[in-house]
Amino acid sequence: MPRSEEETAAMVKAAAKEIKAAPSLAVKKAMKLADFSPDSCNKASLQMRVRRLVPTKKERLGKVPPPKAVSTGSPASDVSSITHSDTSSSGPTNPAPKPRRQRRTAENVAKDNVEAKRMKIYTSEAHKRCTSLYAEEKAKPNGMSADQVRACVLKEYEAKCVPSAKTIKRYVDDGKAGISPKKKGRPSTNIQESTFLILCNAYESFAVIGKTEICSFKLLDRIIKETALDFLASKSESVEQRRILWTSYNNLKMWFNSWCEAIEVLGFAERDEKGELFIPLEQLARILNIDETCLSMDGSSGARGGRPQVFFYDPRLPQVGRGVNKSGTTNTFITGSTAVGEAIPPHFQFQTKAQPDNMRIRTDMLQYFPKVMGKFGCAERREWQPSIGMNLKGGMDDDEFFKYLKVNIIPLYPDALDVKGKRVMIKIDSGPGRLNMDMIVYCRSLGFYLFPSVPNATSVSQETDRNYGPFKTAFRKNLSIVVEARIAQNLSTSIPPYMIGLIVFGRNKDPLSGVYVESCAYEAGFSVEQCLKAWGAVGAAPPTRACLNDKKVRREVGDADDDMNKFMLEIQQMNDHAVNHLNSLGYKGELLEATIKKVKQSQPLTVPQSKERMLALAEANSHGARFLVTGGHSITGDDALLAAEVPRWKSEIKELEDDKLKRQKLAETEAKGKEVLASGKSPEQLKVAQLDAILDMHHIEKKNRGKMSDKLKSVKEVWGKTPPAFSRWTDEEESQLKEKREMKITMKDTAFARYQDAEKHRVRASLWNMSEEDRCEVLREIARIESSKKLDDDGGGKPKSVDEPTKSVEMKHKHVFRVAQSALYWMSGVYYGCIVGREKINARRGQ
Repeated sequence: MPRSEEETAAMVKAAAKEIKAAPSLAVKKAMKLADFSPDSCNKASLQMRVRRLVPTKKERLGKVPPPKAVSTGSPASDVSSITHSDTSSSGPTNPAPKPRRQRRTAENVAKDNVEAKRMKIYTSEAHKRCTSLYAEEKAKPNGMSADQVRACVLKEYEAKCVPSAKTIKRYVDDGKAGISPKKKGRPSTNIQESTFLILCNAYESFAVIGKTEICSFKLLDRIIKETALDFLASKSESVEQRRILWTSYNNLKMWFNSWCEAIEVLGFAERDEKGELFIPLEQLARILNIDETCLSMDGSSGARGGRPQVFFYDPRLPQVGRGVNKSGTTNTFITGSTAVGEAIPPHFQFQTKAQPDNMRIRTDMLQYFPKVMGKFGCAERREWQPSIGMNLKGGMDDDEFFKYLKVNIIPLYPDALDVKGKRVMIKIDSGPGRLNMDMIVYCRSLGFYLFPSVPNATSVSQETDRNYGPFKTAFRKNLSIVVEARIAQNLSTSIPPYMIGLIVFGRNKDPLSGVYVESCAYEAGFSVEQCLKAWGAVGAAPPTRACLNDKKVRREVGDADDDMNKFMLEIQQMNDHAVNHLNSLGYKGELLEATIKKVKQSQPLTVPQSKERMLALAEANSHGARFLVTGGHSITGDDALLAAEVPRWKSEIKELEDDKLKRQKLAETEAKGKEVLASGKSPEQLKVAQLDAILDMHHIEKKNRGKMSDKLKSVKEVWGKTPPAFSRWTDEEESQLKEKREMKITMKDTAFARYQDAEKHRVRASLWNMSEEDRCEVLREIARIESSKKLDDDGGGKPKSVDEPTKSVEMKHKHVFRVAQSALYWMSGVYYGCIVGREKINARRGQ
């Protein structure tokens, strides 16, 4: 029969009174003495009511009075003779210093949780191993004892994680063999263990999908500790949203598809027996990547990587910080590497306000610029000099990037031609100056193809961007060495731009402080090992597509059929199951509901060599728009050249349409004027509209006509005269306009074809100014080309050498005229004449 609240309160007070009388008495025993039932004694709520009325057990035991004296020698004292008379302090008068509490970061707490969870799992495995083994041995007639089982398991697990023999025996006797050890403390009455595990699954999936918020509650702390192996805490980098959106698995996969197709079509890659794409070693040397970065001589900003340097200091003294230099000048540094690990000679772009005619450089800066070794497209390794450029902003624009390619990149491959095996592929970013049509035509004519990467994803897809990490670390270390040496000598910390070579290349002395900079930042970032490591991490050459697995690549469900997509689907299923289960138990499981965004696999909007792609590229005014149209393409390819002609054709179409409208209007006014003349009326009989018709026919502007009397006077002046002649719109011109509107643009209509025509004209003109030896060399080259083409048409074979020296000068001069005649036929486009001339030359040499 339940008691009333008054009776319960009286019994609670009685239990508290028992505890006050006997401070060491447990709460349950005190409640039993106060006539509580056994079930009531186990209720946590009643126990808490009793505890609130009495001090804690520690406080109660601390107030025990000192023992009475056992000696009668001093009846005035209540203190024992073996006790000090001073009882005001129970501790030492000079305690040891306590260690200061160190506040851990969230990252440290998460790492500690991981280690604690790993140890908990390890201990649980040891416990289950012991109980399972003992249960098996107990079933045997002469099985091992609990002590023997423990000794056996100690060979597998550490002693601190193995339970005692008594614990092993107790768990097996209770039927808990192979079960994890019971958690310490009182079991929770708020949530069941099975429900707690479901809650952990819901929170884990909710957090993984990316909808977690930081908060601090006891239950959440328990969940975080339970899921410690699946979560780590760290600081998140601030990244531009556009970079996050562009650096997706879909975009990179589309780019790789276009890249692999391009290098195969252009002759850089081949297929092996299994159909796998591979790039021969000689072609790897003809694939390179270039990128630019900002070099600042300002030591007060920017990270240099690695662990921060530690300084020892006296806390009693002021801490003013470490001195650095301050500079607002920045320069552009552009370099790169080939797919075989050769570093490209660097280029420095400086700021200047001077006009081009007044630009100057200091000659003593060259002492800090060493030469770079490389083979590239040459027969053997040779030295290459770094280059220097200047403009107002110290950056790359259309003109500067074009000049950089002509001065720095193209000379690296003197054997480059727009034929298979001789082409050069340049991976670039989507920076300024990349869509300069003059540059595109010039590079294409020499066999250099420019292939931009995914916009705003250079941190993943650009090899040189990965090299700049170790490079800038070493660069800032060198800068710090020079600045600190100057500060120590009380010198100026300002480093002029001409000394940038000292910071980049090192291995020289600072002229002001005399400190020797030993390390070379350029070598630290662009050594062969670092370059090959960067190319391997991206996976463009060789085409392994390695960067698709980069941690910075954003993944979405449906972007591929791989393990990552399976894992994301498992997370979604776990969240759905956990939320539904929590809802069925009466919890608000929908608060932890989350859905992973599903996307379809993206495809380029157009197909290559189509009119749709040409028109779409013409409308695309940014690298991002061009990428969405093509999925990645060479800006020196046919599609790009054709698209560049669309604006010009549209302009011509507008001009033709305007001309058509104007001439049709003239024809119409002439017809109206002749109709007025055919009426047989005199000028005085004509109305205003008829006067205007006559004046329109004679092309007299309206502003010069005046009133009706003035118009009549003007009509009398032109009366009987023949109206001005004009060209009528013809059917031929109409068909030409119709053809223009259909946009049937071919490569013959592009700027590339016009450039080639101009080059042919220059070749013809230069032939007259060549010496006989030069003309013979040109003819040999023509014969070599024709021989190669003929072999290609015949299905292959080895061409005969045309470089073999003739037996005598006389023999050579006898057929020079015939060779020259064949060359002239070729120059004029008469292919048959070239073939005949070549056959005559071969027949003559055969004799």
